[in-house]
Amino acid sequence: MVRIRNKEPGMRHRLLAAVATAILALLPPAAARAEYVPDHGAWEALPEAARVGFATGALDQFLVLAGDGPEDAALRVGATLCMDRLRPNSAVLARAVGDAYEAHPEVRGRPAVSVLRYVLLRMCEAEINARLRAGGLPAITAAAFLANMAGAPQ
Repeated sequence: MVRIRNKEPGMRHRLLAAVATAILALLPPAAARAEYVPDHGAWEALPEAARVGFATGALDQFLVLAGDGPEDAALRVGATLCMDRLRPNSAVLARAVGDAYEAHPEVRGRPAVSVLRYVLLRMCEAEINARLRAGGLPAITAAAFLANMAGAPQ
């Protein structure tokens, strides 16, 4: 892994954003646009390669291109630390999205990007909540996120 030693604030994030943009430019539109997969039926209709591409693009978007608020930063840093620890590949994440759709029929009408966020929270809850608490923000559980997602209007 290449380490960026430049001490300029934000340099690492700008570099990661540039890399993510380059990757997203090479992906088919289904992979690069989270809104392309609006629900479980659309997810199931995708070929496996498109699901893996979607997981790659959506994860990059979450880790690199998310908002700049303190909660977004805590979620991004916590998830990045978790992904560094677990090192899942995109195929594993794509399978986890499919598994979550199957295990939780109440969210089958929700977009795949929301289900991926639930998967990330489930996998990375400890790291994300440590970052949230360090920033003085309330912790979030994957179960609460799932319940909120299931009850949200579609």
